[in-house]
Amino acid sequence: RIKSETSAQVVVTNLPDISLAPAVPKYLQAEMRRRLLAFNLRLKELAERYGLLLVDAYEMTRETIPQHPEFFSSDNFHPSDAGYEYWARLMWPTVKSALGD
Repeated sequence: RIKSETSAQVVVTNLPDISLAPAVPKYLQAEMRRRLLAFNLRLKELAERYGLLLVDAYEMTRETIPQHPEFFSSDNFHPSDAGYEYWARLMWPTVKSALGD
């Protein structure tokens, strides 16, 4: 409805490479990455179909995540405040553009 009833731009983000989270055992990383890539591909297809702006957090974080354990909360899987802040900074240029700034 947002697209059909307003002129607002919609920004979505795919998932970062969470297969690299400290809580994910090494033996599960490849399978998790495979599933994550399939999910992100489907999200990309939907974004293209509906004219949504997509932030590719997966590609933007693959090399960064292993270098920043502080991006994870105490469960070593979900983002910490620093992780969410980093993700928001990745999204900001696209959001800013969508706002017309």
